[in-house]
Amino acid sequence: MKNQISLAIILLFFAISSCFPQSPIRSKNGRLDNHHGLYIESFVQAVNEDEVNITFLVRMDRNLFEFKQGFTQKEQKGVLTALPNLDIEIKDSETIIRTRLNWNNEITKSQDEANQDKYIYATLSTYLKKDNYTAKVTLRDNNRLIKKKEMIINAIDNSAILSDNILFVEKADDTNKFHPCIFDGNLPFEKSGITAYIIAKDLEGWKYRIESIVNESNLMWQREYSYEGEIIKEDANHIRFISNENGKSVANLENSNSNADPTYSIFSIDIPDEAIFPQSFNMYLFNQDTVDLIYRVIWEEKPECLKDINYAIEMMYYILDDEQFSNIKSGNKTEKSQNLLNYWIEQDQTVETPFIENMSLYFHRVDYAQKEYATVRYKDGARTPRGQISILYGKPTSIKNVIVNEQVIEIWKYNHLDKEFTFTVEAPGEYILTEIN
Repeated sequence: MKNQISLAIILLFFAISSCFPQSPIRSKNGRLDNHHGLYIESFVQAVNEDEVNITFLVRMDRNLFEFKQGFTQKEQKGVLTALPNLDIEIKDSETIIRTRLNWNNEITKSQDEANQDKYIYATLSTYLKKDNYTAKVTLRDNNRLIKKKEMIINAIDNSAILSDNILFVEKADDTNKFHPCIFDGNLPFEKSGITAYIIAKDLEGWKYRIESIVNESNLMWQREYSYEGEIIKEDANHIRFISNENGKSVANLENSNSNADPTYSIFSIDIPDEAIFPQSFNMYLFNQDTVDLIYRVIWEEKPECLKDINYAIEMMYYILDDEQFSNIKSGNKTEKSQNLLNYWIEQDQTVETPFIENMSLYFHRVDYAQKEYATVRYKDGARTPRGQISILYGKPTSIKNVIVNEQVIEIWKYNHLDKEFTFTVEAPGEYILTEIN
């Protein structure tokens, strides 16, 4: 198969990859198998000596819900509706139910999926006495159970800080606002420019140190990392959360909120971009005392094919010469993983961050081709001629099927490349690349 495409065309992948959308191509049902779709985290702020405000930040993948016609009278032509319902039951340390929070909404989906927000956001808030709480979260869609989760909320003073939660955020276009990451208290690998907010009575003069926790099961990113810096006191005593603004959860800092305990302040820690790679981390806050917080950086939309390192390397055959291919596939499983990662690091066009856009894009295309171009005869669509072209160049601008001399042919056109690829249908499900223009 490799000889069917010239080396010059193959090497175009790196030259033109910036022309393609950087988001992964999803399967026909819109789902990513490694993406559980419901993320929720709590953030605790002090109101006074005895009371706290607990805010729940929720992010839900739109693909969790079944969109149908006929739910409401407000439907327009080509618009489908779903009726999600989120319930949070909160019990105190004595297992007494103290409150229930509920969110329900009518969300719509148009036929033009390209313009749809990927996530639905919700913000729920309550006031409770300082205590340790358990929150049971239930998400339903039109009374159909989708997800259940349980959370532990430490809404008490924990050494120098209030609670033990960290709010990770990225800056919004408006410099006074930011977007909470909402990733179950963790950090997504794809992000950069991240700040961590912590509520505490006094951390002035304190420092922080971020250290990676090397995990042997993480074959690709076994990296020792340590960084130390100063904790910054913000000129604010409260964070105000907005449920949804232009398709994202938004928040900002406030300095005159009457419901905020003035003895507490907001402190910030800038997370270095080079510290955002898939791994677990300790965040030490220290002065005379030490507070140890743990979080993870997770590749939220990691391509499925990277779970099998041998298969992932095989799929790189399309862009490697024989010597490169032989070198990368040599060694044990750990060495192969490092070989693969090192190759893509060398090709990385954004060296300031560990996230490698071209690597993510390439292997998401492998995932897509694997399913999209599979046939009864060829179970792995990524190994077919159409799969190979899809992996190298992404989705074509247009696909045209014609009959020439009683022969069915399929023509893929890429406008931005000014190229056409012609496949001849030799048998049902068997497409042969016969021409490149």
